[in-house]
Amino acid sequence: MHILTPSLVLTAVLSFAGVASAADVGCRPHGAVTWITHFRDLPPPIAQNLFDRLHEMADVGGPFNETDVIDVNHPLPQHRLVVAARAGRTTVVWYEYGGFVSGTNAAVYDETRFVEDVQAYRGCAALDRAKR
Repeated sequence: MHILTPSLVLTAVLSFAGVASAADVGCRPHGAVTWITHFRDLPPPIAQNLFDRLHEMADVGGPFNETDVIDVNHPLPQHRLVVAARAGRTTVVWYEYGGFVSGTNAAVYDETRFVEDVQAYRGCAALDRAKR
């Protein structure tokens, strides 16, 4: 017997849609969280800040340069959106970065003001603090 929890339903819907899920970023937040699964759906000031700081960013599942080798004839973004979430005044944007040491980080925003880049797992803590 399988019990469908809201978290499982969210994961199933996001997986079916071909986008990242809460589990992909190690998050299991409780309460009101709005998930953002496309770069174009980010608030414009946040999208602009990401562009200013990181330059181009591929959308969820889109091609990006995962390595430290840059093909000048076919350049790809060095970053790719994983997923973003909003709780209260806080927005957390998880993104992958390519290079010799690739990985995932999270950018934390208060409303639309950039606060800090953190390791991916700390993005969940920022959401939890926002809901208190």
